[in-house]
Amino acid sequence: MSIGDNGLKALAVGLLRNSHLKKLNLSENTAITSVGLRSLKQYFRSPTCALKTLIIKSVNIGYEGACALADALGRNKSLKRLSFCNRGITSKGMKAFLKLICDSSSPNSIYLSNHTICGLSTFGDESEVQKNITTWLGMNRRCDARNAAKSKIMHFFPDLDMVPLFQWNLKFLPLVKSWFDTVASPNDDFVASIRNRELSTVYKFVAGLPLLVADGFQHYLTQQLQRIRAKTSELEEEERLMQV
Repeated sequence: MSIGDNGLKALAVGLLRNSHLKKLNLSENTAITSVGLRSLKQYFRSPTCALKTLIIKSVNIGYEGACALADALGRNKSLKRLSFCNRGITSKGMKAFLKLICDSSSPNSIYLSNHTICGLSTFGDESEVQKNITTWLGMNRRCDARNAAKSKIMHFFPDLDMVPLFQWNLKFLPLVKSWFDTVASPNDDFVASIRNRELSTVYKFVAGLPLLVADGFQHYLTQQLQRIRAKTSELEEEERLMQV
């Protein structure tokens, strides 16, 4: 028995109470359109969603369906593989999926992209969009979501703005360094450049805080001197007591 948009809407409502379903196959339901696919948005964004695989074969979802799916999966943290029929989607539809897994318009947009999906139906061609999708899916496979986001951000925005971090003084410097330590990329040249960019960024951070660095070092020396004096006083007191 096949279902259409109304059936899919009813199913989506029922799935909100399901936290065990791992695989959903909607193939052969040719009456499903972008309207029905859009109804899955609430389920995909629900904290109870545990779905790992979604299959929608032999359903001509088209460009609007691709956009509806991409939008619905924007904040999903569980789905790993999405398989669908490519007919009618066109390159514009694939751009919606590219934006889903790596919206490069800003660092924050990249951070909010989907870093969980690692398998997606593709055209099998060599278009630039297809190559980029393959690249970022590979990134999602190799890294956990947090580090995938960091690596994507570093790829598109290599020069981090240190000014917003100055309010944290030197306390933030270890976190700035650790940002680079876990950055990964499928591009060897990009990986090789990470260390140089790490040094450059740390230099910019420290260069922006010359007085804080000096004050911090002076404070460190003062603390060490106080410890030495305290230890000296303690030893002198022990020696005095031994002589009594």
